[in-house]
Amino acid sequence: MPFLKLSLKPHQKQGLAFLLDRKAPNGKLANSLWLNKTSSSSTRINLIHRITNKQVNNLQDSFSHTPLGCLLADDMGLGKSVQCISLICMTLEDSKRDIPPSIHFINKKQKHSTLIICLPCLIKNWEDELKLHTDISQLMIFTYHGKKRKEIGLKKWSEAHIVISSYHLLAHEFGKPNNIENSWIYHSESYRVVLDEAQ
Repeated sequence: MPFLKLSLKPHQKQGLAFLLDRKAPNGKLANSLWLNKTSSSSTRINLIHRITNKQVNNLQDSFSHTPLGCLLADDMGLGKSVQCISLICMTLEDSKRDIPPSIHFINKKQKHSTLIICLPCLIKNWEDELKLHTDISQLMIFTYHGKKRKEIGLKKWSEAHIVISSYHLLAHEFGKPNNIENSWIYHSESYRVVLDEAQ
């Protein structure tokens, strides 16, 4: 796997396959919550949702397109960060080719980066995990947090593969109109957003 310096455990490979499937418009796992149900009075097959019990005749009746993205909810210590890092490394080339549909109707600069948003106390953990598991000489990684974030220019921002920031900074910059105007986070489009410990 390009840029990656580790071997995934079987459950992490399964998690990575799940993440890859959920980023694909034709992914199969979005349909995995629907069960075929044959009525006793008819041979017609309906679908019933495992969680909501909603019944439809076909998946198109449920939603017009498969929503992308997912929630990775493994227990602590099973390697959610490693799976996310693996996903980022595996899809670097895709991220340069695929332009998010939203870019066509909002005036934002398109980026191929992954934006990782976490608690301030976890920023160092992400930096350490990326140093440990990737070839950082081949990746442009930076942290958009603290006073040094103001030194980051457009060139560095637009070339980044991975940007790490915090919920605290997002709230701070969103809270003041002048901050939003001067914020790279609010004036760019990321290929992917990872919300770590989102609650």
